[in-house]
Amino acid sequence: MIRRQRGGLSRHLKLRKRLRDEPCSTTAGPSNPVIDRDARSGTFRGALCNRDIRLALIGQAIGSASQYLISTALAIYLVSSLGAGSLGLLALRYVPAAVLGPWASIPTSRLGPRRALVVLCTGRALVIGAATVALATGAAPMLVVLLSVLDAAFATACVPAVAIVQVSVARSPSELAAASAMTSNTKSVFEVLGGLIAGFVTALFSSAAVFGLAAVVTAIAGLTSLGLSVRGIQHGSRKNGASDWRLILDRRIMPLTAMVMLRASNRAVWVGLAVLAARGFLGMGTAGVGTLVTAAGVGSMISIPVGVALIGRRRLGAIAAIAVIGMGVSLVLVAASASVLVALAAIAAWGLFGAISDMSIGALIPRASRGRVGSVVSMNETIKNWMQAAGTALVPVSVTVLGTRSAIALWGALPVLGVLLARRAIDRVDEDVVEHLRVVERVRAIRLFQHLRVVELEQIVAALKRRPVAAGQVVVRQSDPVAESLFIIDAGAADVTVGGAWVADLGPGDLFGEIALLHSVPRTATVTATMDTVLLELGRDPFIEAVTDYQTGQEALTLS
Repeated sequence: MIRRQRGGLSRHLKLRKRLRDEPCSTTAGPSNPVIDRDARSGTFRGALCNRDIRLALIGQAIGSASQYLISTALAIYLVSSLGAGSLGLLALRYVPAAVLGPWASIPTSRLGPRRALVVLCTGRALVIGAATVALATGAAPMLVVLLSVLDAAFATACVPAVAIVQVSVARSPSELAAASAMTSNTKSVFEVLGGLIAGFVTALFSSAAVFGLAAVVTAIAGLTSLGLSVRGIQHGSRKNGASDWRLILDRRIMPLTAMVMLRASNRAVWVGLAVLAARGFLGMGTAGVGTLVTAAGVGSMISIPVGVALIGRRRLGAIAAIAVIGMGVSLVLVAASASVLVALAAIAAWGLFGAISDMSIGALIPRASRGRVGSVVSMNETIKNWMQAAGTALVPVSVTVLGTRSAIALWGALPVLGVLLARRAIDRVDEDVVEHLRVVERVRAIRLFQHLRVVELEQIVAALKRRPVAAGQVVVRQSDPVAESLFIIDAGAADVTVGGAWVADLGPGDLFGEIALLHSVPRTATVTATMDTVLLELGRDPFIEAVTDYQTGQEALTLS
């Protein structure tokens, strides 16, 4: 891609103006049609135009609601049947899912995301149906608990499948961020909705009715997944499909995992604590559980317009940190006041902050994981389940030792302290993600790569090598028979000459060296840096793979 310009002084003035304006910019100019299209698809409304994203969101909504239908109904059933001390049995619901978490992406690797979601949702519906029968016939409580445990294991395997669907169908990085944020918001809203319905249906009918409803909606989620058009994808070099736990040491992933842990424990303990608070010091009775969940639902609904305003921001780590702190402070306020009105307001704030934290972390994971989305999601899902299990198991202990109000205050203080300790690491994640997105957008703005989706763009960006060159250094020489790389100017400038005659000036965002790679011919021009310049070098294999074989490029990206 060599652009010819004329005019000695004017062309140099134009180039220097570009150099002055370009280095600090993180996007292409407003007239760039690719970036304009990205801006549209990067909104919630734009992403919803993608049919596969819509179907994935519907499945996510149903799956999230069904999980909280079961968790809330099971908590109420255990307290009513066996007393407050039995809440520790809820921890069993998370343990097998946590153990199986490292292998959660295997169904998706073997079956592809669409088939995996259909099979897993069908399995969930059958297991929940069996639990419904057990409740209706008065079977032993442990049988109901064990069936809910099996359901949780199936649900865990659905998470990486949904994440891979999004990465596979997203048309731009901004659309992927919007889809991830909508998935997180959908999850938060419908978790609250599921808990709300469970509280009221249990009060009006029974826990068996709630489980029956969960079985029906989960079956519907499986039918919805049949409509997905995404095909099976190769998932990396790990033949067994297991997650790579070395990623937990990655400085981009570790802070996000820490916030996932804090958020998961905070949300998990509230299921049990809400039952005890409503029936205890708040004096609201069993139906009060539904009232508290309604307040959280109001907060989650408010998060939707807030999310629309926030999703375009690049420093989502700071937003996630503030939101996790907000969740903790909200619980502290519930314990400190012991007032129903204050509790309802605080829990509404808790729902708002919980949804925002989910949205922010969800949008950050595909940005920070650099093509390892499935593995990171599986790993975090495993850790999340361990934290939920630990928190749920410790609720009865903390209530026995401290009392309900003090236990709620303690569980609220933990995420505040944890985020404050991880603040600097979270800031570094934001800085790294901003730089990564700048490079992705730099590549996507090049005409040769405009047709690529996020999957292929991430493949190219992962293969790029930064190469600084000094002013006057020749980067490629005309007629050189060896052409193993092409180059993108990230900062600086270069001149193009053919036969010693000037042809063009190149500046930030310009590509050169691709002709020799595409046609296997010697270099067609000489390119010389005219000032200290930073190049992004791309080797032959990833380049040819991306631009000549779309499907191969898609499959080559490691997703898990």
